[in-house]
Amino acid sequence: MDERKYEIIKLYDGAWSIEDGFVRCFLMKGDEKALLIDSGIDFESIKKLAQTILNGPKGAGSWEEIEADASVIYTQADIDGAEGSFPLELLNTHGDGDHCQGNHEFDWFYIHEADAHLYKREHKDLYENAAGPEMRFVNDGDTIDLGNHPLEIIHIPGHTHGSIAILDVNARALYPGDSVQTGDIFMFGDHRNLDEYPASLMKLQDMEERFDVLYASHAQLKMEPDYIGECFDACESMMHGEVEPREEERHGFTIFAYDCGACTFLVDPDRVFEAEEEDE
Repeated sequence: MDERKYEIIKLYDGAWSIEDGFVRCFLMKGDEKALLIDSGIDFESIKKLAQTILNGPKGAGSWEEIEADASVIYTQADIDGAEGSFPLELLNTHGDGDHCQGNHEFDWFYIHEADAHLYKREHKDLYENAAGPEMRFVNDGDTIDLGNHPLEIIHIPGHTHGSIAILDVNARALYPGDSVQTGDIFMFGDHRNLDEYPASLMKLQDMEERFDVLYASHAQLKMEPDYIGECFDACESMMHGEVEPREEERHGFTIFAYDCGACTFLVDPDRVFEAEEEDE
């Protein structure tokens, strides 16, 4: 059996993408502490992996010597044998299960309060017979400073009620979670709010002068800021009845998939979008 491998991509100094083939996590480092953005779905120990990255790239040298967008492959053996003590905290972009499976390795984590119920529902086993990790709530406009590395929290409800984006202020980079990405954007289930989603995209568009690049949690890693507008236009075309859906089964649910070009929205089948009548 092949040994598990992990691809780590250096985005820029003090920022890495942790790839697992489906959902990615991000790691940020400042002078005083580090922050893991999401804990993924399929890691033996995301905390140990993060500490391994913080120890330096595999082999000799330092991360500063490695160019942006270059990748380093770690095996499970590299991670199992590593030790690290650099302070590490955890922030969830939202409460969906594929972003939170490693949360149990931490005593506490940051999340928006509007997704607290979703997180507890996704992790009943952690809270039915024990306290589970403590949730510390972040709000729109909050800043987490890692030490000369400020990260601003932006509340963008839609994909979930408590979805957030993270702005790396100095690096001019935005991390929008699952709210802006190529491929599928999930909008079915009682923890979504499609009606709030366009306003959240407009909120990000209004901030575009503050960032030069987007890093998404699924599908294509790196995008230009104007892709937010493409997602907005795609959503508007769907909601105005301009896109025909196809019926699909996803995770045991029957849903409608609206392929809008830039992305595909997966929506509850009882949500009907009617084309606007043209004035005569």
